[in-house]
Amino acid sequence: MTTGETAGNGAAAALPLTTEIGVPAPAQAGSTAAPRPPAPVGRPPAPVGRSPATKHPRSRRTSRMRHQTMGVEAGGTPPPAQPPRSATGAHDAAERVRLWGAPAMSSRPRRMWREQVLARADELAALTIWLDSRTDGPSTSAAGWAADAVTDRAIQGRLTRAVDAAQGLSFWPGPRSARMERAFCNIDGAQAEVLRRTPGDYLSGLLPDLLAHVRAHLPPTHPERMAVEDLAAEDLTATSVPAPLTDAQRATVVSAVGTASAAARREHSRLRSFRNIVIMTTVAMLVLAGGLAVMGARQPAWIPLCFAPQGLESVVCPTATAALPDDPATGVPASGADTASAIAATAQPHDIALVMLVGLAAAAVTGAAALRHVRGTSTPFAVPVALVALKLPTGALTALFGLLLIQGGFVPGLSALDSSGQILAWALLFGAAQQLVTGLVDKKAQSVLDSVGSAPMIEDKE
Repeated sequence: MTTGETAGNGAAAALPLTTEIGVPAPAQAGSTAAPRPPAPVGRPPAPVGRSPATKHPRSRRTSRMRHQTMGVEAGGTPPPAQPPRSATGAHDAAERVRLWGAPAMSSRPRRMWREQVLARADELAALTIWLDSRTDGPSTSAAGWAADAVTDRAIQGRLTRAVDAAQGLSFWPGPRSARMERAFCNIDGAQAEVLRRTPGDYLSGLLPDLLAHVRAHLPPTHPERMAVEDLAAEDLTATSVPAPLTDAQRATVVSAVGTASAAARREHSRLRSFRNIVIMTTVAMLVLAGGLAVMGARQPAWIPLCFAPQGLESVVCPTATAALPDDPATGVPASGADTASAIAATAQPHDIALVMLVGLAAAAVTGAAALRHVRGTSTPFAVPVALVALKLPTGALTALFGLLLIQGGFVPGLSALDSSGQILAWALLFGAAQQLVTGLVDKKAQSVLDSVGSAPMIEDKE
């Protein structure tokens, strides 16, 4: 299962519910499995999720769930035993629902990944209830049925931890990312446990979807992908109804799906890391641009964006113009010191801020046009938005630095600008030129986005 595409890509979305919660599934026709004896004495799984009345994720109900999950390990008294199985090997539907609890509810939707985790946890819990009513599962003995009860508790524990992580509140990026990783890790682990309990015919029906998940996240030469592809090829070439998978084949499929899910989480970790780098770079450039604007407002003579074109005997700044002092009697032009003094006196406090604002506007226009090459993403990470935000301070700084290069004579043929309009026009051009720099970041972002998705992998993305 992919961590950001829970509803659409991979095995996590490949387990449809075929029986309503609370309605026992009929016994399979022609089944020869013996009736299951009463389940061993133990504690019932703690309910998944929260009741609709619970408002805060760290509520007393969540604490009660933890105590129920860890009561025996902590030395407490075990809760009552599970109800005995009926003669058909199925729990009473009402008792099964009571043991597993109501679907996880929340006060209001907050984040996409959180709602995916809650919905997926409910789906896996309901699927486990349905599997518990089947009499043709992999376990055919008392020891196997006891192992199923342990597996049920393991599934319940993983789902409880996933729901608890999804319902937590974190305002800092680090803890929020850790909660997301914990939630999806436990969802993937619960899905692996469900696949181990799934009847062979049902698992064979899931094989195409599981194969698509494996192909999307494992390279073609990966041994587990090749093994699952061989199993799927045998099913496709079978002349009759495919035989249920053997225990060894089941273990191969479960291992491959788990490996693919881990690879999907690594892909999302790389995408999240790239997004964080872009955001931190944007913040640093915003701080730099803001510092330069404040410095220019307090000391405009430190970085004057003014020019003294030859033959005009004047100083031209972005928002002001002044004549150079000369000797009217002799007609001798002003000296270099006089020109520097005139430039320092003519520079205005808002010159740098105006130039950077013009560059930012040009960057916004070119950045919006460049987004046509960046596709959207279904992951929880808004990479295209982070890219647009990066272009804005970059355009402001390139406008300022470009004018400084012209002023220093680094641009051939442009030693001085003649008017305030020319200065602002060049600021606009240099602001739009930020695309030359951020375009490289756009290409890298596109390659990272291409590595996350449901398309079959054709080469190793590590």
